[in-house]
Amino acid sequence: MKNYIGIDLGGTNIRACLMDENGGLKVFHKEKTDVSKKPDRVANQIIKIVKMLQGRSVRGDITTGCCIGLAGLLSPDGRIVKIGPNFGWRDVHFADMLSRHIDIDIHIVNDLTAVSYGEFRMGAGKNSKNMFCVFVGSGIGSALILNKTPYEGSSNVAGELGHIKIREGGRLCGCGARGCLEAYTGGNPVRERIIEIAKSDKDSFFYRAVRGNTEKLNYSFVEKGYLKKDAISTAIWEEIRDLLSMAIANVVTVYNPDCVVIGGGAILNTPRLLSSVMNDIRKYATPPSLSKLKIEKAVLGDDAGMIGAALLMRDQE
Repeated sequence: MKNYIGIDLGGTNIRACLMDENGGLKVFHKEKTDVSKKPDRVANQIIKIVKMLQGRSVRGDITTGCCIGLAGLLSPDGRIVKIGPNFGWRDVHFADMLSRHIDIDIHIVNDLTAVSYGEFRMGAGKNSKNMFCVFVGSGIGSALILNKTPYEGSSNVAGELGHIKIREGGRLCGCGARGCLEAYTGGNPVRERIIEIAKSDKDSFFYRAVRGNTEKLNYSFVEKGYLKKDAISTAIWEEIRDLLSMAIANVVTVYNPDCVVIGGGAILNTPRLLSSVMNDIRKYATPPSLSKLKIEKAVLGDDAGMIGAALLMRDQE
């Protein structure tokens, strides 16, 4: 039987699995990412993990490939990490570094491509044909599955919902541009915004909620304030709801998917916001695009990336 290795290479943790050709998950592994984040050190980690997983195969089984999902911009052939923001990498020939020491096919994909494919094949998007996946975590990540295949675009950068412009000359985004959706709705930007409010106004809900310890503030405090009918919290909560639901609805109108999957730690920890966004997508999308649409919460959690990576490796053969 053939086996495939899927790896989710994050800035903090590495998650890996060994999957058989039927989609059965045989081995799981997790460890901390090397703190130096240097390409050679991280490559050595991956090499050891791959060899360990190969060694866990049943006698007679063959491990034919390994797919690695990581955040960043990749070359079209999936060999070079052009920009890896979690590691500070630029133009790192990561696949080649691994291939010198591993005798199986190596492929690298964007982490959201892997996550979305995991949800598509084994999670909330199972049995769909065209799926749009949105994750609201520290930022906004998204990916498209069209005709059961990940759509990455002509330059390998399709699906960047977080960086569509919604305010001319608006808030500064982590990408360096102004007015991006992520700057208004992503976990880190929202956290920075409410910390700024708390520090400038000791009578604000945010300051009082943490008794001045502003480092405790996070995305969920916007919903906590909203539920207490705090005016500032409500304004931010409603802005996030409106901007996210309209942005996702626009994708629904343009691509007509049969499934939208929404996940990510920030929005899954704000259930009222998530429910409102899911409802309002239907309010803003064109009626014909809604006829076959289902909107679901992501279900695979932190395992989605490694599962999706293994499935991508299997299905591309």
